[in-house]
Amino acid sequence: MEKRGAGHVEMILAFVLFVGFVGFALFFFRPTNTDRLVDTTLTYAFSEIEKNTSTEMDVFGVKRSEGSPDKIIIRVETSEISDVKNVRAEDVDGNVLPSERNGINVELHWEGEEFAFLKFNEDFDEGNIPKRRGGGPLVHDESYYEIISSNSREVFSEKRFLGLKDSYEQDYYDVKKKFNLPNRVNWGAVLVLSDNVIRMEREIPEGLDVFANSKRLEILRSDGTLEFGELSVKIW
Repeated sequence: MEKRGAGHVEMILAFVLFVGFVGFALFFFRPTNTDRLVDTTLTYAFSEIEKNTSTEMDVFGVKRSEGSPDKIIIRVETSEISDVKNVRAEDVDGNVLPSERNGINVELHWEGEEFAFLKFNEDFDEGNIPKRRGGGPLVHDESYYEIISSNSREVFSEKRFLGLKDSYEQDYYDVKKKFNLPNRVNWGAVLVLSDNVIRMEREIPEGLDVFANSKRLEILRSDGTLEFGELSVKIW
């Protein structure tokens, strides 16, 4: 009787220990932690959208020398600037100046400005950039100007977001596959600009939880201007 009773006690203790171990594992490892899945997926979706819609912009600040002519050639060291990048010249107020890229040279018409910014980006539409005025070759003279600053940064492209939107609407599942998002997760995005709202969304079935996050970004508009906008990403 004592051995049989001891056996029952051992079985009960073993069961209690097993249940305790499973409970411990579920508590600490949480394989069904929805919050963690949501946070990870939102972060990943944001990263994929930004990676597929961002573009590098190179910016040079140029100061005009006193007495230099209006029409000059500015030579920029462009060994690290892709040949497919167009140039857009602006004054300090963001007004576009007539300019044209020719290899490592930029032909610029100052129009009386003391400072100019030369921006290089492959998304610039040459149709929105006025060409340098006047014909004939120009002579390069380093005494005419001084490059006082240079930097490169990533900006969010409206043109590329519109391209992603077209792909999203034409073949949503192909884009989702390229983004490597979980099968059970669906997603959409909205870009809010000063004069437009671009929606990349699908119909969300009733009863599903929707999770969203937003981020303020520097946007390169399709017309070549820069502004800040808000990108919102949602998953369900």
